[in-house]
Amino acid sequence: MAENFLVAQGSVMVRDPKKGFQAVKTPNGITDEQFRNAIAAAYTFYRQTGKLPTTTDLVNIHGSINAGTYSRLMLTDEFREALRYRGVEWDENAGLTLEQH
Repeated sequence: MAENFLVAQGSVMVRDPKKGFQAVKTPNGITDEQFRNAIAAAYTFYRQTGKLPTTTDLVNIHGSINAGTYSRLMLTDEFREALRYRGVEWDENAGLTLEQH
């Protein structure tokens, strides 16, 4: 399986539905590696359950990032943008994306 999230300096490259990559800037105060692991954990949880994860869910998947860091990340535009490129809308009321249809 091809890697969907690649660390780049100051950003994470996220594979989009067309198999290209989109650069998403790493939020301030977070390392590139933490950002990559957090979006990968959220994406994995979503694919396994069909639900958006809580901070507890993410800590259970990737415990080297603490709940406070996940909470901060979940509020950033960058986190939502990265997941949107993978077909996951972070807004619980958004409905299905085109990729999910």
